Amino acid sequence: MQTKLVIGFSVLMVVVLSSVVAGTIAYNVTRKTTARLMQPKALSLQKLSIVDASGRTYITFSEANGVPAVDLIDARGEKRITMTVDADGYGAIHLTNPKSSGPMASLEIDDKGAHVKFDRPGGASSYLFLNNSGGSGAVFLDTRGIRKLDLLVSPSGQTEIRRHDRPSFQAQ
Repeated sequence: MQTKLVIGFSVLMVVVLSSVVAGTIAYNVTRKTTARLMQPKALSLQKLSIVDASGRTYITFSEANGVPAVDLIDARGEKRITMTVDADGYGAIHLTNPKSSGPMASLEIDDKGAHVKFDRPGGASSYLFLNNSGGSGAVFLDTRGIRKLDLLVSPSGQTEIRRHDRPSFQAQ
């Protein structure tokens, strides 16, 4: 009887120890696997395209010559909005018109300041600006690309209207 008790106790101890060892291993494997799965993953690409179910590209993320770009593309495959950051860190957003004769717009930051520019094929253009020193204004060009009118505010607050077909006017 005592032998059966010793054998039974030994089997019980093996089962308990096996369970403890197996539980410890399972815990550590699960913990390490979970930790590995939860770590952020890096994905490195030169170009990423977002496409629809038929494979038509609608968004691209790319880089060329140190200039990152995001392009939004219409159903005809034409770029309609392009966002870039140049090598010096200045950003720009360009919007094109689906009508080839229609105006386009750009928002740009450069070493001189900030600009919102409107262009129409054939020469007509206008833009708003705010330069780094605080001067601001609007400039208008005709359909031949000839500057016609400037509305300016100096950093000190002085205003000026320049008509390029007439003498300028300055207000105090």
